Amino acid sequence: MKFNNILPYVESTRAALKYMMELKNFKKPCIMYQDDEYGKNVLDGFTQQLEAMKSTACLDHQLQARRVDFSAQVAKMKSDGCDMVLLGAVIREPIGAMSEARSSDGT
Repeated sequence: MKFNNILPYVESTRAALKYMMELKNFKKPCIMYQDDEYGKNVLDGFTQQLEAMKSTACLDHQLQARRVDFSAQVAKMKSDGCDMVLLGAVIREPIGAMSEARSSDGT
């Protein structure tokens, strides 16, 4: 027998997005998600929660596995006014995207 004691990705994404938008007052969320089942689950949770809140995403980007250059996506999100980015990816891609966001801010 196997017991799982964590929420499915769809539900944990919904809870995180709801928290960030309601309690942290973000208004223009964006999402970057990897092109696999995990990324699709995160995107589904993101989309479902925005619909439940009668809100829309500022922008979404699908990430190809092993991509290393995120400058175009980060620049687009900044120009579109994203104030929150949900990263539905594991290790390599989020590190690259966050590094690009930091370096484009001059920090």
